[in-house]
Amino acid sequence: MKHVRKGAQPLELASWRSAIRPRGSIPPWNSCPDQPNEILREALSREQLLLCCYCTGSIARGNFHIEHFCPRNPQTGNRALTYVWKNLLASCQGGGGDALTLTRKYCGAGKEDWYQPGVTTDPRVAGVEALFRFSLTGKIYPAKQLTQAAQDAVKLTITKLGLDAPSLIQRRFSILSQAASDTLILNQEDWFTRYLGIHGDQLQEFWPALHDNYIRTWKPNIWPNGS
Repeated sequence: MKHVRKGAQPLELASWRSAIRPRGSIPPWNSCPDQPNEILREALSREQLLLCCYCTGSIARGNFHIEHFCPRNPQTGNRALTYVWKNLLASCQGGGGDALTLTRKYCGAGKEDWYQPGVTTDPRVAGVEALFRFSLTGKIYPAKQLTQAAQDAVKLTITKLGLDAPSLIQRRFSILSQAASDTLILNQEDWFTRYLGIHGDQLQEFWPALHDNYIRTWKPNIWPNGS
């Protein structure tokens, strides 16, 4: 996960919500008209630098849905948060039915209505990246420095959200392999710009996996003197 810095809600969403009658009522999800809804999607993807809130795969092609971190289902979440901006995120479609994900959904599609306060890892919390570590083969684990309780919570989140799905492991392995090869031909500044810098309005997909291995492996071993 990559920290999602939630900003102010779009004016169009605020205006639509203020016009709902009777006041305090909660219309069914997707009742928001097309124009505010599209503005909402654009604002979410831009806020997340075009990365999925959970796996950090690219959503630059609009291949995402609006995710409720705290579910709308009153049995597991809070229906009152249905249209609350700070509860809304952009999640990829969880594989879209490709061969490797037919039996393993991930991200919002895998999470569904699962939510445990204090247990479900929250991408809106600063420093969330430090809760995970990634092998160069693309596998994901809880960070080693965490307490046992924190490791258990992160591990459960990984399982419930399918962040260890085969297709995600394969995709992370692909970008990590390319990044590893480039450490041998690029200096530190150029490598950092290519893989960890912001390019226009987006980050390289799987940024946390790249950053984790940069800090733990490549920086100390390839560029120990900042060369």
